[in-house]
Amino acid sequence: MGEVAGVGFSVLVTTTGRETLGAALASVAREWDAARDEVVVLHDGVATSATRAVWEASGLVGRWIELEEGPHGDWGHTPRNRGLSVCGREWVVHLDDDDALAMGALDVLRRAVLRQGAARGPRLLVPRMVKANGERVWTKTEFVEGQVGTGNLVHPTGLARGEFAARYGGDFEFARSLRERNAGLEVEFLPEVTYLVRPEETVGRETFRDLSGLDGEWGREDFQGGWQMRLARCLPGGSWLDVGSGLGGSRARLEAAGHTVTLQDVGPGLPVDVREPVERLPTGGWEVVSAFDVVEHVVEDAALLRELVRVARRAVVVTTPNVWVSRCRNPHHVREYSPPGLAWRIQTLEGVRRCRWFAGDARGKRVVEVEASAWGREERAALGVVVEVG
Repeated sequence: MGEVAGVGFSVLVTTTGRETLGAALASVAREWDAARDEVVVLHDGVATSATRAVWEASGLVGRWIELEEGPHGDWGHTPRNRGLSVCGREWVVHLDDDDALAMGALDVLRRAVLRQGAARGPRLLVPRMVKANGERVWTKTEFVEGQVGTGNLVHPTGLARGEFAARYGGDFEFARSLRERNAGLEVEFLPEVTYLVRPEETVGRETFRDLSGLDGEWGREDFQGGWQMRLARCLPGGSWLDVGSGLGGSRARLEAAGHTVTLQDVGPGLPVDVREPVERLPTGGWEVVSAFDVVEHVVEDAALLRELVRVARRAVVVTTPNVWVSRCRNPHHVREYSPPGLAWRIQTLEGVRRCRWFAGDARGKRVVEVEASAWGREERAALGVVVEVG
């Protein structure tokens, strides 16, 4: 397979032209190295001009292949079998058009190949997938259906190829046949998440208590003190809007870090400066905009995040519980977020330039800044991100 240090990936994308293709390709564009990696897109059937335009607009360099006799209606298995023969890099990463690569995916995989070393025989890498509700696959290091599938199977190109079966779940048939045809092939399970299953879905609870119409302390316990002090010190002093500030405990903490603070909340009877909803606030009205443990209470969470970026001139600060630990037990929470799921939502916002990732306990007494790939597997109770915008 050549020098391991120069390893490259063929990202093999299958599509029928769904609207989510653009987001899938954008996730590749954020992660790939144009000097080492390639993208192969297999369209099952003749594509429309609009779908071809999505590929052209992605900025990716690679191959666009239309299987004119399609669509085959077999979940992309026929296109994958065809496409494997044209993959020209050392390793293959599979991607469906309604899924996405997680933050740092190809860097994680490159490091895994480097750990393997050139002297060792070929092996299969099985990183994790995560679903929109935060569920992880794999949960057990067992090479069986349900733990290994297309999204979390990364394999060398120089092997005797397996074959995808024409049925749902045929992705494991490919994994099984790959091992069967390559005797002695080792398997390495990786703890990092590299693949997001339908990340645009937003899985919320059917019943929850909406705090926006309630006054008083009910459901507004002041748990964010440590997080507010820690993240406020990450940014130079300036005008700061704290969205969903509740009982107002953040004011003194943010001011102590040199910021001029405006508090916002739509709940009645709260000690705040602004009661207007965020969508009515001026664009670029504050240098920094924060939402400490707010996004998990909001039904239209993506819309809220977009508004935070719009109102901020310099940075956005967000904290939220980690669903892998908290399990969404709070009756006021619409949903909670896994680290890679939250990262995907943040990274897809227009205007985001750079992010710093933090993890810690719920009260913020032990908050540490975390490298992106490690944040993607972090199991601490709470997550934080400082987003540079503009």
